[in-house]
Amino acid sequence: MRRRLRPQPGRRVSDPDLAGRAGPTSSESASGKKLYTITELGRAYLDENRAQVDGILARLDMFARVQAKNALPERVHQAMHTLKHALLLNKSNWSEAEAERVSAVLEQAANAIVDGH
Repeated sequence: MRRRLRPQPGRRVSDPDLAGRAGPTSSESASGKKLYTITELGRAYLDENRAQVDGILARLDMFARVQAKNALPERVHQAMHTLKHALLLNKSNWSEAEAERVSAVLEQAANAIVDGH
């Protein structure tokens, strides 16, 4: 008869049966930290459940975008919206020179934001 383990949260389980089992991850200690690596079994599981994994990652990405947008002051959010519309209004008249000019303006603005002036 095989016994099932039901550990309490925060409780360490010491069971010789678990030591030899290959799971979806492996771990090793380095510099006092535990490093986890996905195993072939874990990769196979992810591949078999790719649609579900992709759905979860998409929801996490959407959540991160909402959080980032909510962190912006309203004036900055509106300015970004205005910039997007300005770029979309010129969608058919993009010469190489105009694309270069607009790219330079946007890069200059981005650098000024990052540099704080």
